[in-house]
Amino acid sequence: MEPSQLEILYPQAEHVVSPKDENLFVNIPFNDQWLSLDKQHLSSTEIKLLNQLFSSSEKENIDGTKHPWFNFLFKQQPLEEPSGIYRVVQFQLIKEITDKGRHSWLKAFSSMFENVSDAFFISNTYGVLIEKKSKQSISLEQLEGILLTLESDFSCKVKAFMGSFYNFSEGFPRFFHEEKNIFEQELPHIKSKAAIALPQVALHFFTKDMINNSLIMQVFGRKLAADTEMKEIIISLWNNQGNISSTAKELFMHRNTLQYRIEKFYEQTGLHLKSMDDLVLSYLIVN
Repeated sequence: MEPSQLEILYPQAEHVVSPKDENLFVNIPFNDQWLSLDKQHLSSTEIKLLNQLFSSSEKENIDGTKHPWFNFLFKQQPLEEPSGIYRVVQFQLIKEITDKGRHSWLKAFSSMFENVSDAFFISNTYGVLIEKKSKQSISLEQLEGILLTLESDFSCKVKAFMGSFYNFSEGFPRFFHEEKNIFEQELPHIKSKAAIALPQVALHFFTKDMINNSLIMQVFGRKLAADTEMKEIIISLWNNQGNISSTAKELFMHRNTLQYRIEKFYEQTGLHLKSMDDLVLSYLIVN
């Protein structure tokens, strides 16, 4: 049986970039991602059969299972690690590269950090780096620069999520899995940045369900649906903190043209993008 056939047999199967909690899900390699099946919806016989048919040979090739931090984060196995404060930097290759290229990229990426506890790929395109906190811990801006440098060296674009630092004894895997879920859901919305952290996506992530369920927001959304250029303007304005000059430069648009579009948008919607409150609301609608 091919993994693609499982989508027909199990339409509730979820595509994810890395395995979910193996106590709760059956994870099956699928292209450069995984299919996750909730064990609550499977019989014990189905679970055994699926594990036999799809024994995660890809996972062994990637060799994440050989890393103690993999077993700690994904299999709830204890980790012999001194106390301290750690964070997880997740990274997603936008396109698959060779095994040798992936190994070289990870080696170069890890070398940019001062205090790496572990780093490994979990699938052909997704991996994690665990960093112990120190005075030399890099900033989000530095991570962005590292990724852009490696993109030039390896001709491979990568998106990353810089996790927060947590005490090792405070339920670390649970924090990681919540950040992993945020990264997976926000990854399609990351356009102009190579690296993000929770503050960059928190507003969108934690409000999107309420926005989607609002009749008022649906009215505004319909007004913007056909205007793709205005959507780009709003997102660029948001990324540039409302700065007109920076937005015009990023969009290769004359400043006066941008001003005209903003005024026209105000006439049509009553939302003035020069006001941060209105810009926030517009960004939530279009994103």
